[in-house]
Amino acid sequence: LQDFVLEIEPVSNQVVVKTTTAAAQVIAESIDNLYIEGIVASIAGDNVVLIITPNEKIAKDVANTIENNIN
Repeated sequence: LQDFVLEIEPVSNQVVVKTTTAAAQVIAESIDNLYIEGIVASIAGDNVVLIITPNEKIAKDVANTIENNIN
């Protein structure tokens, strides 16, 4: 998966995962399958996944968890 993820950035109560073209849905499903605590919802476009969390601290924790699982 690390070949498809370009950047992971927590923004407010959200996490933005930038991917290569057409990889966002695969990455979103992979993230969903990690069953990370604190994810309220995720939305996948063509090259970005938007993850919504309850607050900024959880967004940072989720971003770190994703980074640790794909590397």
